[in-house]
Amino acid sequence: MGFKKAYILIGMALLILSIILPVFTKAQASKEPEFVLVGNDIGIKSASIKHVRSIFRGKYSSWNNKQTVIIVLPSKKNTSIKDVSSYIYETSTTGMQKFWLSQVFQGRSNPPVFLDSDEEIIRYVAKNPGAIGIVYKPTSPISAGLIINIIQ
Repeated sequence: MGFKKAYILIGMALLILSIILPVFTKAQASKEPEFVLVGNDIGIKSASIKHVRSIFRGKYSSWNNKQTVIIVLPSKKNTSIKDVSSYIYETSTTGMQKFWLSQVFQGRSNPPVFLDSDEEIIRYVAKNPGAIGIVYKPTSPISAGLIINIIQ
């Protein structure tokens, strides 16, 4: 009789897991926003997320082709700032801003360019060699020459 109850409990647990797990997995997958990395004359066509984070954290002042690195980020008015802060800087918007204030104040990096919309980021990068920015996967096409693949 004890085994029968155990089998019933195990069966119920498996049934519950089969219902909950796909929902949880889908929710986790949907939390990861899709971004497009854009760059103009920076000498790279793809980069790991670790390398991308180091670029956006001001590790480099110039690209291998001698272009000056210009980091372009969403401003407080841009709806993607919270997700970019989390995805690239692994912190809050305030944490990202504090990071850049510290970098600039200590003379370690030039300040990034902050723009109010993803469209402005794309246009700015397109017009400025050495610029790199990150935007949500846009609905309008981006010139293939600007797109840099992020390798997970």
